[in-house]
Amino acid sequence: MANVIPEIDEELCNLCGDCVAACPQQAVTIENNRLVLDEERCAYCGDCEDLCPTGAIAVPYEIVVVEEPKPHPPSGDAMTAEEKSDGATSDRSDR
Repeated sequence: MANVIPEIDEELCNLCGDCVAACPQQAVTIENNRLVLDEERCAYCGDCEDLCPTGAIAVPYEIVVVEEPKPHPPSGDAMTAEEKSDGATSDRSDR
């Protein structure tokens, strides 16, 4: 799948330069009174869209942040909810 760079609505863009300053990859420039996005530099982060005051930049996809799952306790150390409600103790307390 090819990368899809943010889309620019030239009618809405007022060339304020907020996106140029915000881009961590320096992929956004203003050249010849036009906003230009360098596809090879673009990291597809969406910072330009977030900071555009006129809504002239649109990222045509949703950015999803995926978090690592939290580790579960080892199965031998944890009591089940049923064991807790019955007042049962783990085998370790009997030692």
